[in-house]
Amino acid sequence: MRPTPLGVSKWTWYLSLLDKHPVLTKAVTSALLTLIGDLICQVMIDQVPSLDLKRTFLFTLLGLVLVGPTLHF
Repeated sequence: MRPTPLGVSKWTWYLSLLDKHPVLTKAVTSALLTLIGDLICQVMIDQVPSLDLKRTFLFTLLGLVLVGPTLHF
């Protein structure tokens, strides 16, 4: 993704990406949200001694290729 142009808020930039590339933007957004959600779950809820990076990768991949595009359509 391109950097935010000067004078444009991040929200406006995100909305313009949704207009130009809706499926890709939603897929990346979903991937980021599942990544953050899984990390929060492992650290705060499960309180694991070390992060399960394979699990985090799989959740992020599912968010990118399955959840984001599916929810778009």
